[in-house]
Amino acid sequence: MAFSTRISYTKLQHDDVEKIQSTEDNGQSGNADGSWSHRLSMLLFFKGHRQLAISRALLGAVSLVLVGLIIYVLNIDKSSVSRSYLPVDEVVEDTDRPLVLYAYHETDNAKENALFFINHGLHDAADFVFIINGESTLKEHIPVADHISIVERENECYDLGAYGHVLTANNSYLVDNHKRFILMNASIRGPFLPTWSSDCWSEAYLNKVTDTNKLVGMSFNCRAPGGPHVQSMIMATDRIGVQILLRDVITHCFSGWDDAVTGEMNITQAIRKAGYSVTAFMTAFSSDKDYPDTCEHGDILWNDKYYETNIHPYEMMFQKANRDIYPKQLEMLTEWHDKMKYSSQKFCGKDRKVKFTTLGPL
Repeated sequence: MAFSTRISYTKLQHDDVEKIQSTEDNGQSGNADGSWSHRLSMLLFFKGHRQLAISRALLGAVSLVLVGLIIYVLNIDKSSVSRSYLPVDEVVEDTDRPLVLYAYHETDNAKENALFFINHGLHDAADFVFIINGESTLKEHIPVADHISIVERENECYDLGAYGHVLTANNSYLVDNHKRFILMNASIRGPFLPTWSSDCWSEAYLNKVTDTNKLVGMSFNCRAPGGPHVQSMIMATDRIGVQILLRDVITHCFSGWDDAVTGEMNITQAIRKAGYSVTAFMTAFSSDKDYPDTCEHGDILWNDKYYETNIHPYEMMFQKANRDIYPKQLEMLTEWHDKMKYSSQKFCGKDRKVKFTTLGPL
């Protein structure tokens, strides 16, 4: 019998071919239950079946990849985001790992503040999302790490709109998979902590969020047109607080400066209306349990406006850096912390729980 055609077609192993040919040459008829011709037919059947299964599996895999690419392309919103990295994997163990959103629009001062934060504020005990609004060169300075993500978007809707954009993306994935949140922008520089402190800056803010207190900031304005409020350059809260913000405040694209400022003031009112308290790191706030209702000062983040003094960055761990408040002090603190190579990684620890992967535009 001629086997060469069928053997070549089914790509049998060389040993199988050699064994069959040797048996034919010796004139052996095989086992009692069938001839070598029968055994070869069975061998070819199973080998061919396996080859067919592998081909079908490969075809199926290629089809899935093509379908995925088509869905990905159809869902890209090129007008709002050019590139983004957000988590898509399931939480590995728990959801207590905090999320820090850093809203950024490039100016010389904002870039200096952001670079300081990148060098001294990042750590792997939290997930960080840098929201870059508009053209920027910052992304080349942001470390590549599993817990650090970048969202690039048009410069629209101000900081609150940027937070809302990210928090509601992918059916509010980030809200569902984190319990604690810090929302901050690049108008402040920090963290600044004294050498005797072993605190982690993010935990210090988040530890003030409790069952009854749902908003923590660095400073408080008592005389704003929209009412007394925690100032919004950095805010710590939990999932309940974020849900209140998304339900009652971040409900639209903020179209102008006045609209955005009103929204920021309304955050405190929404939290208090929901039955929760607010607090601020400035020492004066803790001097009176009724401080939010009895204080009379305005915005303290100007020269000599903190009870005729200037608040020190060590009191809040950050300083409003775009208002020329004690510029020499800010310059020296920046230089000293740079030289001492202060790193939040040393104080904030690590124990990664949530995995990040490239998702593509929102």
